[in-house]
Amino acid sequence: MNPLRRALPLLCLAVALLVPSGAFALDLTGCWDNAGATSLDTGVCYFRQVTDSARNTLLFWNCKQTGQPTQQWANLAFGDVHPDGTIGLDWADDPQGQNRGYGTLTLKIDNDNQVSFVASSGDYFGSRSWKRRASCP
Repeated sequence: MNPLRRALPLLCLAVALLVPSGAFALDLTGCWDNAGATSLDTGVCYFRQVTDSARNTLLFWNCKQTGQPTQQWANLAFGDVHPDGTIGLDWADDPQGQNRGYGTLTLKIDNDNQVSFVASSGDYFGSRSWKRRASCP
């Protein structure tokens, strides 16, 4: 038998073990501007992406409303970044804002610098797109 043929299954196994199955290559960590249906839905978000010990890619965020005299909303979210480029999150408003909503979100990673809204359940969530900032304020 050809030595290469004998080595090929072992090589494939080694590659499979070295490449994280759930890890997502793009790092979303950074500052993001979000936009929604109205100016009341505009804000800034701070994303933090990590890969846990089980090789799951997780996303945490802290978002808050900007450009308004009174802060109506601020929220926190936590969820999974999936290999297909979607993000599933649980979110809740935090005490920095007046709103007290919570729910789930499904987002889609459009490219390195943009994420868009797909679906939500629970309370109203107005943001519809997120664009990466060049730097954090």
